[in-house]
Amino acid sequence: MGHAVRQIHVMEEEETCPFDLWEETSKEECHEVDWDPEILKERKKNVEEMLHKHGLPFQDVMRNDAGEETPAPRSIQILGCLLVRPPYTERTCESSNELVLTKIRTMMAQNMPALPSVIPLREKVR
Repeated sequence: MGHAVRQIHVMEEEETCPFDLWEETSKEECHEVDWDPEILKERKKNVEEMLHKHGLPFQDVMRNDAGEETPAPRSIQILGCLLVRPPYTERTCESSNELVLTKIRTMMAQNMPALPSVIPLREKVR
């Protein structure tokens, strides 16, 4: 197997893994926004249709990030090991199974419409 290895980089413990930086950025980017419920409903429907088309089992998760029950499903659980959180993009997928995570992210990047460049936010009542 040594013929396939071209270079090895040994990271010091203090170095930050680029994947960790990407995950932190994506969570801050998407979870901090107060999304319009209609946009979220449409995107969730698109993800569910894509999963059904590809024959992947999924279910709605009735809990928010704090573990509290919610009246409406917020996240989608795929194959029992991956969660897709609002706004339902490849960047909001979470799983400890790297193979499943990579496959689902790739599938979503190829099949899902991009987020709008101008983010429609929920109207805040004063």
